[in-house]
Amino acid sequence: MYLEIELKVAINENYLNNLIEKVTSYFTLEPLKKEKVDFYYKKQDEFVRLREVDGKLFLTTKVRSRNQDGIELNKERELLLPIEFKNQGKSILTLLGYTFYKSKKKKGYLWQKENLSVELVEVDTLGWFLEAEFIEAENIDEKLKTQREKELKELVGQFGLSEKMIEKRPYLHLLKEQENGV
Repeated sequence: MYLEIELKVAINENYLNNLIEKVTSYFTLEPLKKEKVDFYYKKQDEFVRLREVDGKLFLTTKVRSRNQDGIELNKERELLLPIEFKNQGKSILTLLGYTFYKSKKKKGYLWQKENLSVELVEVDTLGWFLEAEFIEAENIDEKLKTQREKELKELVGQFGLSEKMIEKRPYLHLLKEQENGV
């Protein structure tokens, strides 16, 4: 299990090329192109995700420990499965009492350096987002958590974005709101 410390910011498409240049300059490397397809299954208040990316399949459980000012701290467990198991994985989740909840597709660019990753992704019908996250051991101390949160906010500023632009709601809530016309 590991701890994911992350935030996301909605991006105006007109600013996208400028932001790609800024992030590329910050990381001093060209981005990788990525496409991720997520299938969420729900049992009561528990969600499980099957993610297809780069020809691999990941089963992920996530425990949100905090969402403060749009910065999420999540404990995640991830299991790599053979891609051929996608349909069987869905069937097994159904047998375990999970029901299909929603799917989500993200495509865009990824920059990584050590335990920091930044992505510029287009999410289904929601538009473009900048995502920034640190991956840490699950048992890191509060001082390092606070430091990482501060670093993420500073990083947003370095890219010319405001802390006020940080999206506080998870994608699933945004997609559900859009589906319900909210």
